[in-house]
Amino acid sequence: VIGVLRALGIRRYEVLLNIVLEALILAVVAIISGIPLGVFVGSMLIQGGFLGFRGPRGSLGGVEFIVTNQTLIMVASITLLLTLIGALPPAYRAAKLEPARALRYE
Repeated sequence: VIGVLRALGIRRYEVLLNIVLEALILAVVAIISGIPLGVFVGSMLIQGGFLGFRGPRGSLGGVEFIVTNQTLIMVASITLLLTLIGALPPAYRAAKLEPARALRYE
């Protein structure tokens, strides 16, 4: 696809932006679906007693499940940053390819 786009006149920076934008969109979808799922699974593990501490005489205490807005923002920010870091090298390599060479691999 990259070779065809380059042959049709798409500029190198447009290829790079296209790949990075696609990666960031996938990261946003992962954040939107992953955070609620993670909160749900985490709270179920705590309520189900899987993460409590039990001794021979009963419970030794529990684990409190607290999710703050700051934690959610931090998780989303780190996810976006790591996605950007991971997407830039292949996007840069794809943008550098000449159209004929890119078409050869398609």
